[in-house]
Amino acid sequence: MRAAVVRKSGGPEAVEILEVPLPEPGPLEVRVKVAAAALNPADAGVWSGVFKPQEGAEYSGLGLDAAGTIDAVGVAVSLKVGTPVIVFDSAVLRPTKAQAEYLVADLNSIAPAPDGMDLTLAATIPLNATTASLALDNFPLRPRSTLLVTGAAGAVGGYAVELARTPGMPQGLPVQPRTPSRSH
Repeated sequence: MRAAVVRKSGGPEAVEILEVPLPEPGPLEVRVKVAAAALNPADAGVWSGVFKPQEGAEYSGLGLDAAGTIDAVGVAVSLKVGTPVIVFDSAVLRPTKAQAEYLVADLNSIAPAPDGMDLTLAATIPLNATTASLALDNFPLRPRSTLLVTGAAGAVGGYAVELARTPGMPQGLPVQPRTPSRSH
């Protein structure tokens, strides 16, 4: 299979596409045929050398977020081959990661892809939505609280707005979009 990897530090030009062995899922793991994978700041940390390669590894893989379909399952996995999923591959350093044709992930790292959502869009969910959710968990917000989300047009900000207004979220915020007032 092909995978985006880094063998030496540098800029984005340090990224190479290599033929690497097809990973096999172990117990409580699935192999996902990747339809799309997102890039994020952790990938820049890998290719720039901020995150050093694992000891003895020839290269480091890229990508924390992916979406695709389950291609194979390990022992004790009841999920079906062909199930669309999103993946948050939280291990920053491994030889192959989400930027590959196939990705092996443990069951705690996957979730069903949203029904009907294009997998290219679904690949942007894991890190952005998790970051927004964790940020909102740090605010002691109550119903009718006001929440200012700077950068709401960005990925994390957009998820923060949607999560804050979603019924049943721990924050329970009724978020109302506001139009800027004009001074006369």
